[in-house]
Amino acid sequence: MTSQDFVKLALQLTTMLGFAVLFGEIMRRFRQPAVVGEMLGGIVLGPTIFGWLAPSVYEWLFLSSASLTRVRDPGTKLGMLFFLFYAGLEVNLSDLRTLGRKAVLIGLIGTVLPIAAGVALVYALPRTFWGPAAQAHFFSFALFIGMNLANSANPVIARILMVLGLLTRSIGALIMSATIVDDLVNWTQFAMILGDIAPSNAAPHSSLVVNAALIGLLFVVVLGAGRWFGPAALRWIQPHVAWPSGFIGVMAPLVLLASSASEALGVHAFLGAFLIGAALGDTRDHQKDAHEVIGNFVTSFAPIFFISMGMSTNFIANF
Repeated sequence: MTSQDFVKLALQLTTMLGFAVLFGEIMRRFRQPAVVGEMLGGIVLGPTIFGWLAPSVYEWLFLSSASLTRVRDPGTKLGMLFFLFYAGLEVNLSDLRTLGRKAVLIGLIGTVLPIAAGVALVYALPRTFWGPAAQAHFFSFALFIGMNLANSANPVIARILMVLGLLTRSIGALIMSATIVDDLVNWTQFAMILGDIAPSNAAPHSSLVVNAALIGLLFVVVLGAGRWFGPAALRWIQPHVAWPSGFIGVMAPLVLLASSASEALGVHAFLGAFLIGAALGDTRDHQKDAHEVIGNFVTSFAPIFFISMGMSTNFIANF
């Protein structure tokens, strides 16, 4: 990256963060979660409004260098991994002993019904409405539409629950657990869709049963090891590092490792980050100062991810 590229990247992030804070504060005045304003700010800053009103300026700032986009997008995702880790820290796993069955039921109903509605919608309209590309694998296309209707936005849900002060309560644990069920069903279905539409000479796909077993193993290893060994390990590490700031350095490799494992299994990397946080959530009372440090760190950069969501498409041209 050249020095000019870095200057432009700094301008991009400054502009994005400024719009996120501005629109977030506007929505707070209307007693709405700031994340709603941050995504609205992304729509205004993106191609929908700013790109239409000042196309040359928008092109120069955001589209003139593809390499900057390749750097900025993973950076915003990385920040969101640590936000989901922090959201997991706020969840009390003890609540899941009584809420587990409810979470599974809510997650399944909240996933299966939108999928069924999406499939019904695709078949209710004339096939020609969906274009020629959808005809070869029409049922898979219908499942894809249903999957998108059912897909939950975990970062947005976590941010809203956090702002409303509900994430540390049983209702927050119930909702976040239900979104995990939603993700597992959706991403398993997505693997089936890819297996159907992939060319015959493509790389062989892993068995869904094997993938499901590996995902289950990820849950057991992360939650089990974190719950049983995490508190003792943190007590041992604390005297040997700068505390509480050292908590970030200790947790970062674990978050990245769990995130890469869940991404490799075909589930979103956000799941691994959230599981690591949930596994260590019971240390919240004993490591309150460390949790506050990482909370201040991640919530300062989380708006960049949410504003990037609004900037990701042209809502006038595409809708």
